[in-house]
Amino acid sequence: MKKKQAEPIGSLILQMLRKEGLEAPLQQHRLLAAWADVAGVMGRYTSRLSIRNQVLTMHVSSSACRQELLMRKAELIAELNRRAGGPVIVDIVFF
Repeated sequence: MKKKQAEPIGSLILQMLRKEGLEAPLQQHRLLAAWADVAGVMGRYTSRLSIRNQVLTMHVSSSACRQELLMRKAELIAELNRRAGGPVIVDIVFF
């Protein structure tokens, strides 16, 4: 009887998450948890973050911060997706 190659536990967990359809919610949770760190000081002016159809939406209480976030939108999307571990969002909407 041959022994199978041992697989790292991380890859087994990832396979199970994919099979059960839980990978996307986990990535979304990572993304939302990383928002305050990625946004920095401007994260204090945001609230009501949600993700639907790969679009992150949030309320911004300061128009100056909204403008700054709009100018950094591409950078924010790239960094958030990097921290989430995959392409979770394609756009950010500030209201």
